Amino acid sequence: MKEACLIGLSDGNLELKKFIDLYFNSKYARKDYTINGFNYSLFDRTSGGTEQSLEWVWEFIQITTEWDKSNAQLDNLKHLRGATTRLLIGNPNNATLLLLKAFAAFILEENRLEVSKIALEARDDFIKGMNRFEETELKDQIEYQETLKKYEEFILKNSTTNALSLFFYDTLELLKIKKHREWIQKFNNKYLVNYE
Repeated sequence: MKEACLIGLSDGNLELKKFIDLYFNSKYARKDYTINGFNYSLFDRTSGGTEQSLEWVWEFIQITTEWDKSNAQLDNLKHLRGATTRLLIGNPNNATLLLLKAFAAFILEENRLEVSKIALEARDDFIKGMNRFEETELKDQIEYQETLKKYEEFILKNSTTNALSLFFYDTLELLKIKKHREWIQKFNNKYLVNYE
């Protein structure tokens, strides 16, 4: 609900009402949601948010931005944000949901990145999701870098401003710094424990 409050403060009552409506009624959070015979239910795909897959991240980015023509792209992204926000409550470490929520927020907030707390939260969700996939699904640094590159390509493809590419570049730099810090801490703990 923190996100709902932030939306209400920055965008007003109408956007808050839409957010709450899409939180409870997101088409992607419905069981068996289909269009033209294809199941576009994030609820079904993730078994209610309990399962994760990097392939589902790419699939749902494409569903919301290319394949689902039942609404405009921004409306689809608002539905995706509502579905992921709802499913993350019971599964806060689901990497698929974290990356999808971050993607939706990056695109929806791109015109106010400088002042958006939601964009900063999306940055944290992205980093947490990437870290989780690194722990569970990605085999090596090559796969990790390929995943970052593919996600960045989707961001750039769906962005309408240069500000988002710069913001996302900063996000990638922050992620690299955090990973480097973790490596240094592990190194120090392993090799410098008894060093005088």
